[in-house]
Amino acid sequence: MTSNAFCRSFLKEVPKICSFQTKLPQGFHTSCQMCVKRKVRIRISSKNFVETAIKGTPQFIARHLADPYVKRRFAQGYRCRSAFKLIEIDNEHKIIKPGMKLVDLGASPGSWSQVAAERIFPIIRSDSDGSEVLSTDGIVIACDRSRFTPLPNVVQVIGDFTDPQTQKQIQDMLREGFSDDKADVVICDAATNSTGFHEQDHFSLTKLIISATVFVTKILKPGGTFLFKMRTGSEIQKMLSTMKRFFGKVHIVKPPASRTESTETYFLCKNFKNK
Repeated sequence: MTSNAFCRSFLKEVPKICSFQTKLPQGFHTSCQMCVKRKVRIRISSKNFVETAIKGTPQFIARHLADPYVKRRFAQGYRCRSAFKLIEIDNEHKIIKPGMKLVDLGASPGSWSQVAAERIFPIIRSDSDGSEVLSTDGIVIACDRSRFTPLPNVVQVIGDFTDPQTQKQIQDMLREGFSDDKADVVICDAATNSTGFHEQDHFSLTKLIISATVFVTKILKPGGTFLFKMRTGSEIQKMLSTMKRFFGKVHIVKPPASRTESTETYFLCKNFKNK
């Protein structure tokens, strides 16, 4: 379909009454003089928008300062408040245990890796002199395109986790010092850039998670766990059905630390079938 044809079909599907002005998708409106001249306006229901305080505004700052999880984050030394989402999920479902091999995809700024490292490398007391030492088994691999401040007992891989070269780096690290290149747990709190359009944000994150899942099926041990973030939307049920093909148990969870108005939810997929 040509760009002009696309725009004509688009215009037929939207009302002419105007309450909001917007551009057509990039690559279409700029090449169609019809749309440029008419300054296409469409009415969009408020449910299609993410209704939340915009970062940097007085409303956002006030909400941030009043947030009890933000206060706890500073008091307990975590990178950001999202650490408590993993803490609450793990406290209830017990997915992270000492000595495990764990991969954190989209890890920056490192709050989930920080929590994982605390639980995989717990401080234990030496029988000989009573001193505190770390358990030495296990590994936490944090992968992100952005480098972040190093964390104790966390190995960073800088790169896109959908890139084959980055994936090979992760597999090599899983294999180093261990009998195989498989992980016990993979976690992913990654998110795509928000556009403010609910369905568009939902689809972009769904696409990212599908790419992550392809990689996860290569590195996860039989019986392993995959925890990842999704945004609510039309693809949720399809994603649920897909995950049930690969995992014995799939739960959709929303920890208390996740704000009520947020569209995020978490898929907890357990007992990887490896078929």
